[in-house]
Amino acid sequence: MKGLLLNSIIVLCLILCGCGRHPYKNSIQSSEQSSFTLPNGIVQDTAVFYKTSVRTYGKSLSGILGLRKKNNTLLVTFFSEMGLRFFDISISKDTFEVKDCLPQLRSRAVIQTIVSDLRTAFLWDTDLYTHKTLFYQNKRPIIRFTYKNDWIFAEPGSDNTLTSIAYTYGRKYKLKYTIHYTEYAGIYARQILIKHANFNLEIRLSLFKFT
Repeated sequence: MKGLLLNSIIVLCLILCGCGRHPYKNSIQSSEQSSFTLPNGIVQDTAVFYKTSVRTYGKSLSGILGLRKKNNTLLVTFFSEMGLRFFDISISKDTFEVKDCLPQLRSRAVIQTIVSDLRTAFLWDTDLYTHKTLFYQNKRPIIRFTYKNDWIFAEPGSDNTLTSIAYTYGRKYKLKYTIHYTEYAGIYARQILIKHANFNLEIRLSLFKFT
């Protein structure tokens, strides 16, 4: 069953084109300045573990996602609760290295999807997120950052914590995926939801522990 799920993820990640959505094309740019800054993400030399569930088209795969930031590189291991390792990847701000991976996941599209999701979720780099601009959507403040040739929209909460990140591209801000953060324990969100817009892939993470 797990092998079938992994294979289906490969097929789905190859179909990255789609109609997509444009949730920010009608947002209003403000001349005001925002004091919001992205938090530090994973603290250097700290290990964080999330119980993780991957769901796609009625199938699911669960395990533990281990994250450690070392020298501005995110070290990521995803393994089952029985100890089977799905992948082991190191991710920096513009490169990555696959150290170990199940054969079923050794697809360029799958690996790039994993790396993009985790880099956006946990490895924020203010050197790459430039040109901060304040927008309003339905009276809610959102912050747009330029990221290479794409756009990142970050939504701050009432206590200035990060509540969501949307990865968009194109002149009309076509949505690629959204990441939601809720129920903070200190600097770490207890619940994280990664949801893709162009195909049915949802990743839920629940904070397990950090050391």
